[in-house]
Amino acid sequence: MKKFFQNKIVLFVLIFGSGFLLGGFGHRLYVIASPYLAKLQQCPTIPTPSLADRQPLTGDARNIVLGTRTYIPAGAGEGYTTESDGKYDYQQWDLNLNKTALILMDTWADHPNDGWAARERENIKAKIVPLLALARKHNMTIIYSPNGGTICPDVCPQKGEIVLDAAGINSTDDFHQLLKEKGINTLLYAGYASNWCLLDRPSGIFWMAQLDYQIILIRDATIAQETAETLDGEWANKVVINMIESEWGRSTTLADLQTAFGE
Repeated sequence: MKKFFQNKIVLFVLIFGSGFLLGGFGHRLYVIASPYLAKLQQCPTIPTPSLADRQPLTGDARNIVLGTRTYIPAGAGEGYTTESDGKYDYQQWDLNLNKTALILMDTWADHPNDGWAARERENIKAKIVPLLALARKHNMTIIYSPNGGTICPDVCPQKGEIVLDAAGINSTDDFHQLLKEKGINTLLYAGYASNWCLLDRPSGIFWMAQLDYQIILIRDATIAQETAETLDGEWANKVVINMIESEWGRSTTLADLQTAFGE
């Protein structure tokens, strides 16, 4: 019995000590031991993932060619121009899946604004659900950033998917460290809202672009918080997409991803 307790103490000291040596006990223990278990209490009914149709995950580069879009405003040296002379630039982008993560921002089950909540639920079912199915089939790294909200049951995390809240990751520096540990340099963003949290959360587009990550917004898998003046045309969302395409990265669509994967 004495030897049993001695072994337990030694094991505890090794785990506890290694956590502090590596920096951030809770986060490091989560990284080493889980591996990245989903925060299951947010989703009481966890779907059982089907492995039969999943693509094999290997150490070799897994590349797809993804159709993307950026925006080039008209500028100096082009003669007389106006804003209407700007243009979209469509490029085929080589994407290494082993270095790419899908970031799902604030895919919440509830929202205090009823109109917003209805639009979000519609977008989740139409875009995020098939997007997740595609990412899971091809063994992409999937990261949820719920920021204290309850994740919508329609997109409930599965075992092996990363939930930043559960990992104790709530700063840009911690998120950057996690991505470096996993060798991630490209971030595919979906979630809500495009003009709020998707941009300025600690794991959001603005901050990660400053750290030189390749940013790709899935532009039809997000909506903005609109105003009475912008709601009919969803103009706030269009403006933010334009900002991302011209300042911080590029965009794609769910259909482009499905095409790239041969779906």
